Formats: sequence, structure tokens, C-alpha cells
Amino acid sequence: MLNMRFEDIIKYIKENFKEKPSIHFVDEDGFPVAYAVDVDISHEIRIKAPNYLNIKDKEINLVFNHITEIPTGGYTDRRYIVIRGKIQDIEGNLVLKPTKYYNWDEKQLPFVSYCEKNVNRAKEYLEKLSKLKGKPIKPKIGGFWLVFKTLRLPFLIASILPALIGIMIAINEGYIDLTYAFLIVIGVALIHAALNVANDYHDHITGADVINLTPTPFSGGSRVIQHGLVEPSTSFKIFSSLYVAGISIGLYFTLLRGVWILILMSIGVFISYFYSAKPLRFSEKGLGEIMVGIGFGPIITLGSYVAMTGKLSLIPLLVSIPIGTLIALILYVNEIPDREWDIKAGKLTLVARMKKENIAKGYLLGIIVTYLSYLLCLLIEALPIISIVVLAFLPLAIKIYKGIKSGYHDPYSMVPICAAHINFYTYFALAVLLSLLLNFIIVNLML
Repeated sequence: MLNMRFEDIIKYIKENFKEKPSIHFVDEDGFPVAYAVDVDISHEIRIKAPNYLNIKDKEINLVFNHITEIPTGGYTDRRYIVIRGKIQDIEGNLVLKPTKYYNWDEKQLPFVSYCEKNVNRAKEYLEKLSKLKGKPIKPKIGGFWLVFKTLRLPFLIASILPALIGIMIAINEGYIDLTYAFLIVIGVALIHAALNVANDYHDHITGADVINLTPTPFSGGSRVIQHGLVEPSTSFKIFSSLYVAGISIGLYFTLLRGVWILILMSIGVFISYFYSAKPLRFSEKGLGEIMVGIGFGPIITLGSYVAMTGKLSLIPLLVSIPIGTLIALILYVNEIPDREWDIKAGKLTLVARMKKENIAKGYLLGIIVTYLSYLLCLLIEALPIISIVVLAFLPLAIKIYKGIKSGYHDPYSMVPICAAHINFYTYFALAVLLSLLLNFIIVNLML
């Protein structure tokens, strides 16, 4: 509801709406009616409607709205205002006596935030409808898309690529078993999916995602719990089952390859669960980024290598450093849009603990660590020389740095920047992976 005087509302209408408004009401037969009308607005609102509408003494909504179509597709500059009240006949004029006002203006509140702000109202409506119908009525989406959102499937690339890199290092050393490679990737993906669901669950319980009204495709959680698509108890069962399945594969490799698999898997599961779970909650202590870097870098890459070979090696450990750093930066960049909400919820991530003007510098430091550690790998021949192609992606990293520097204050300005860094990580990791594959082909199949 607008917290405005009637005079201010009239001024807002005159300045923002040029189109003819419409009235909305329910007729004597119970049918909804909408009709475009002319209005005369000064010190009161006079409705100029044909007599056959018979709106005298009726409760109506007077709606002003505006939308601008973008030639290339889509819409912008959306806004509306609804004035609710009763029509009175005053000296032969149909005058609307307002009782309630509410509006939305895209310039004041972005559309996604507007939707999130009204989620609770939608839930209340469905609860009332459920009581009226005598059966539960809940929002639904297709099964595939529910799984897609709940598990956050696109983000699994953050764990699958490090696993493949570890596997490819082992293959270059002559340890070739595609069945084992497949099982390793599945096991890693299951643990990562469990982490995603567990993070959603714990952030819901603590309220971090509940109060967030500016979620983006890269931050604010999957929203399946907040939107009523998945119950918290169901979310708990899902991530528990995923952990059991992933750990089972890890235990198989422990029997096959030895205790180092158990040690590395235990560290990985420990990090993934307590990233957001009490009592440790690494994410709110400014340790989440480091833990994610360790888990998705050394633990996955080295663990995958050990699962293939049954031995430890310095090579996959060193190669995992630039990869793990870039994955930590995915989390770092995705935390920027959530910064204000995380602070309010007491979830003091690394970004939440930093001064705003230092956020971009933190990203730049991460990029420097990435490339210095990569050059070290190149220097000691942990990676083939053809992987030097990753230097071609440096301009993209600089562009992202500049984007963070200029857009960190606006959650929605950060959306393309978050996407750009995920692309940067993907290009970098794929370049490393393909260089290892090409090296194997050249050394073993062509020479």
C-alpha cells in the first residue's frame, strides 16, 4: 500500500500515466467486468462511464498502467497504480471515494524483487484456497525442472571439471579405466548436489534466503523452499540421500585404492556439509570461500587422481590450485548481490566482511593467485605447454574486475558479471582439461 497523501497520488498519476485507465468490478450476476474509461482528476476522481455499466454505489478498482515494448523483444518501464474505493453519485457525477491504494514501479522496485516481495501473499492465498477446497493446493512445476532447480544442476560443472582434470592427469600417466572414471564423476556430482541442497536447507532455517528479496540466477539459493515447491523436511531427505549415495561410491574406492580415498572424501564431505550447517557454518565466518577452494580444488582433483591410481602425487595437487581458486571466486562473485541480505541475516561471508570499495580488489587478488599458480605448474611441467592458451582468457578476467568495481552496489547489475566469471572458470578449466587430453593423444597415439 502506498504511504502517500491523496494529493501526491494524483500528482504521481498525472506525471506517469498518459494512457486511459480502466475500471474493474463484479456485476450483479457475479461476472468480473473490465472497462476503459475517461477520468477527470483534480481534487477528486470523477469517472466518465456509460450508464449501462451501472457502477453507482459499487466497489471498484481504478487501474492506471504503463508498459514500454522493446523493439528487439521484451518490455521495460513497467508500472501501475490501483485505486480501490466506492462510487458515489455527487451532484450527478460518479465520484470514486478511495479506500486503498497500491502500486508497482519498475524504476523503484525491480520485477524480480517485486515477485519475491509478494511470495508470502501468494502462499497465504494458496493456504486459504486449500481450506476452501478441503485439499492441499501447492505450486507445481514439471518434474525435470524441479530437479533442475533443486539440485542446481548447471553449477555441478564446478565439481565435474576438477574431477575430470584429476582423471586426465592419471590417464596421462597410463592409468586408464573409463568405468572408474565414470564412477568418480558420478560420486563427485552426488556430493556436490548434496552440498547445494544442504546449503539451501540451512540458509532457509537460519533465514538468510528467507529475507533475501533480490535473488539472482547465481545467488539467493534455488528458492524452491521459499516458493513452496519443496518442503524443508523433503529438502533434508534429499541431501541426506545424495550424501549416502556419494559416500557409498567413495567407500567402494576406499576398498579398492586404500585409506587416502577415505581421508580425502571425509574432508570433502565435512567441508560441504559444514559450509552452511551449524555449529561451524564456514560461510558465515568468512571461511566459506577458502573451504570451497580447498574442497573443489585439491580435494576433488587429487581425490579423483588417487581413485584412478591408488597413489598420492604433487602434480594434481599443484594443478588444482588455479582451478580451486577460480571456483572460490565463483562463490565470491555470487556473494556480492547477496551482501546486504547476508549482513542482515548475520551470515558474514568474506564479501560481507569487506569494505565495499575493496570487493573488486579481492577478485583481482584471486586472479593474480590463479595465474601465478598456473605459471608455476607450467614451469615444473605439471601441465603441457599447449595449456598456455589460458592466457588468452586474461582480458575477460580484467573485464569482470572492472564490472565488479562499477556494479557491486546493484544486485541486478551483477548478474552478467556473475555469468561472465562462471564462463571464465569454464573456459580456463576446459582449456586445462583439453590440453591434457591433447597431450595424451600426441604422446601415446601419434608418436
